[in-house]
Formats: sequence, structure tokens, C-alpha cells
Amino acid sequence: MAKSYYDILGVNYNATPEEIAAAKNKLAKKLHPDVNLRKGIDTTAQMQEVLEAYATLSDTSKRAEYDREIRG
Repeated sequence: MAKSYYDILGVNYNATPEEIAAAKNKLAKKLHPDVNLRKGIDTTAQMQEVLEAYATLSDTSKRAEYDREIRG
């Protein structure tokens, strides 16, 4: 089963917009490709997942639609 956007960001379903933004920022610092390529690790795909999750969960209408989809 694919990870949900909540799983990707490491937040719960009731997370506030501030918690979602903080989680995205924390992951961006950890996974940013510019930082990791110097270490020989390609985190581009992971960073794209984080940004996609954030784009959906930070937009109230997209988040409501996403929640309806994943909860049936």
C-alpha cells in the first residue's frame, strides 16, 4: 500500500497548517538534493514526494478532497 501524504510528512490526520508547514520544512532541510548530492545520495524523488504532499495538505480544498478519497 502506498504511503499517504500524512505518512510522508510524518503528521497525523488532524495536523494544523502550522504543523504541516513545520514538517515540510524539517524534511526539506534533511532531504534537499543539493545537500545530499554532495554525500552521494540522490534524494530528488523523496523531496518531490514531500513537496507534493505539502501542496495538497496545505491547501484546504485539496486537503478536503484528498481526505475524502483516502477515507472512502
